[in-house]
Order: sequence, then C-alpha cells, then structure tokens
Amino acid sequence: MPDLQVSSDLRSKFSQFHEIASITGELRKNIDQINKYNEEAAGKDDQFAKAYHANSDGATNNLSQLVDTVRELFGITGDGGDAATGLFDAGEDNATTSASSW
Repeated sequence: MPDLQVSSDLRSKFSQFHEIASITGELRKNIDQINKYNEEAAGKDDQFAKAYHANSDGATNNLSQLVDTVRELFGITGDGGDAATGLFDAGEDNATTSASSW
C-alpha cells in the first residue's frame, strides 16, 4: 500500500483561496461603484435612460451575482482546505504518537 504524502506547503496553498476570495470581494466593490456611476450618468426619467437601464441593469446584476458566487466558492474551497489540512496534521500527530509508543 503506498504511503499517503501531504505537501509541506498545503496550508499555504489553501490560504491562497482566502486571499483570492478577498480580492474577488474587492472586485465586487468596484463593480458596485461602476454600476452607481452608470446609473447616475444614464439618468432615470427620460426615454434614453429607461432604454439604457432596460438593456444594462439585468446584465450588471448578473455580473454582480456571478462575482459574489465566485467569491463564495473560493472561500468555501479555502475553508475546506483548512479543514483537510487540520485532519492531515492530526493524523500525522496521531501516527507519530502511536509509532513512538511501540
């Protein structure tokens, strides 16, 4: 049976997912600011503003939701990686303790 080997930098690799989630959250803030500028520039009352919003509001909302979902998935992956790393660390500690007690 082959030995299970865990990369020594596993924790740092999974921590990058949290960093990516944070950067994606910043991206969402920028998208919100751009949406605000677009809404202010387009206006609300005249026919051109209504036509603009009819064409762009749905797409900008979809983009915002997509970025939120991506951020969430990166965070979930980072959390899962932290949990897996913790399990590997505990397994290694248990194996060391068991081996030294023989």
